[in-house]
Amino acid sequence: MQRLFRGKFGSGHVTMNKGGMMKRDRAMTLHFVDGTKITFDFPEQTTSIAGKNLRIEDFLTSNNILIEADGSLLIFPVANIKYLQFSAAELSDSEGIKLPRSLIRHATIRN
Repeated sequence: MQRLFRGKFGSGHVTMNKGGMMKRDRAMTLHFVDGTKITFDFPEQTTSIAGKNLRIEDFLTSNNILIEADGSLLIFPVANIKYLQFSAAELSDSEGIKLPRSLIRHATIRN
């Protein structure tokens, strides 16, 4: 089921599950410099290409990562984060989403 929403970065549709909750089909793991990590599951934040581009631009230039989870606002200074891991396979330039030109695509992790 799709539901229309309006937000800071435009409007669009959110995929809802049978219980009327937003489908949590994406994940982000923050890996901290002290070796710990935390993973968040979340729904697509916007279906608008312009909104996605604005979110990526803001994300890449921000000094903090802000996440609303389970009724709390969590603020993570990027200075404490070693790297981030996203499940964002749908992000492609062919959809009009602007990712940095330095992006390396189709890599595999080797140990």
